[in-house]
Amino acid sequence: MRESDKHQTRFTRRQLLTISRKGQVRSEISRSGGTQPNLPYADEVGQTPTAHFFNPIGHIAPVIDLERWRLRFGGFVEQPIAVTVDDLKAMPTSRLSATVVNIKSRPDQFMMGHAVWQGVALETLLKSVQVSSEARFASFRSVNGYTTYLSIEQLEGAMLATEMNGETLSMEQGYPVRLIVPGVYDYKLPKWLEYITFTEAQPTGYFEGRGYSSTGDVQTAAMIFSPHQREMVNGLVTFNGMAFGGKRDIQQIELSVDDGEWMPVPFEAAEHGTWTRWQIDWMPPAVGDYLVKVRVSDTTEPTSVFSAFHSVVFRVVR
Repeated sequence: MRESDKHQTRFTRRQLLTISRKGQVRSEISRSGGTQPNLPYADEVGQTPTAHFFNPIGHIAPVIDLERWRLRFGGFVEQPIAVTVDDLKAMPTSRLSATVVNIKSRPDQFMMGHAVWQGVALETLLKSVQVSSEARFASFRSVNGYTTYLSIEQLEGAMLATEMNGETLSMEQGYPVRLIVPGVYDYKLPKWLEYITFTEAQPTGYFEGRGYSSTGDVQTAAMIFSPHQREMVNGLVTFNGMAFGGKRDIQQIELSVDDGEWMPVPFEAAEHGTWTRWQIDWMPPAVGDYLVKVRVSDTTEPTSVFSAFHSVVFRVVR
């Protein structure tokens, strides 16, 4: 029992919420065998380093003959086309800041990353192929045979990405081209794209045929990055983490220490389709174990309804 527990100390809002000005994590990693993350989730500007971007088990990059590879557009279109890597490089490009989430991501197996993608807006090529008004879906097939689909409405803002964080896509991340659509899970964002076919009837997809959502809309998520589970820290503790609402904006983030009063955490609104980073400092009143919780609400719910939660136990030492 901590010394403070004997008096059932309640921390004031001023004690709990001391905003960090330097924006750096000042806690120290435990020497013990606590659960530590294997990946740096984000760098100083909030991006996930390309070398550490998650790659689900089983996503093995296929061997691609770039001389023969084409990205083909067909189905309900007026002008079927096939484009090469050089064709894509010659087209006007744009940048898209977007967070990608694996549907199986969880705190102990975190598979979420944020990157700046660069490539050709899908809309550019849709104008070239002239999609029929009868088309309701776009079906995607990758070089390795993977299939998925999105409705025509979901293609708004979609990108055929050829670069990631200022570098050419790696094979692991989908070279020569992968689909990026803000706000949907990564099973809807195929790598190594080869065919885009427009249909009137709803297609089938690998995961959709196994019961996964047909829309793939990301559910609101929250996570504490620091302190880590079972981490030992001393002195001033920096709580930081992320909140992500997919296609929805985050409207409220709150923290609680040891099941005390929920306190609002100040944060800056993120770009649409990107995660919201938050950080705040707290001075512990005594050594011992603490439980910190975070909860998040998005713009689809009243401010009193929270749809994502995460908690971490850490230890303060002298």
